[in-house]
This record gives sequence, structure tokens and C-alpha cells, in this order.
Amino acid sequence: MRVLSILLLVFLVGYALSFRAEGTSWVAAVRRTLGWAAIGGVTGFVIGFVGPMLFRPDAAQGPLLGVFLTGPAGFVLGLVVGIVREVRARMRAPDLL
Repeated sequence: MRVLSILLLVFLVGYALSFRAEGTSWVAAVRRTLGWAAIGGVTGFVIGFVGPMLFRPDAAQGPLLGVFLTGPAGFVLGLVVGIVREVRARMRAPDLL
């Protein structure tokens, strides 16, 4: 239960970083991008950590999938999504740089 509470807290922090950062400064852009990365990383970690325990409980190394594969992959995917969103926003309003 403690692990789920920590994951929920990290997810909420990522959400706050992503959607509460306002403005056009580079700091706000980095916060939004890292927020998307945190959301992707936590989601990938939870899927890779909990999924093998639910679908294949006899596998001894099942949760390591989330730690070493899906968590980092989700973080990178979230980072890419955040960067693409920021680049597209800058292309729509180039005068905000």
C-alpha cells in the first residue's frame, strides 16, 4: 500500500508540474516537459511492476520489468511527448520566445 501511495504522489507531482506551469519562460517549458516525463515514467513503472505480479505471479523476476524496462521507457516517451508539445506551441506562437 505504501508503494501505491508513493506512486500516486509522484503522479500528482508530475501532473502539477505539467499543467500548473504557466508562462512562456524556459523554466515553465522545462517544468511542463519534465511533468510529462514524470507522468510517463510513473505510468510505465506501474504497468511493468504490477502487471507481471497480476498476470504471472509465479515469475520471480517479473517486477524487474517495471524497474529496468518500462519505467525508463515511459520516462523517455513522456519526455519526447513534452518536448514535441513545447516545440509545437513555440511554432504556433513564435513571438512568445
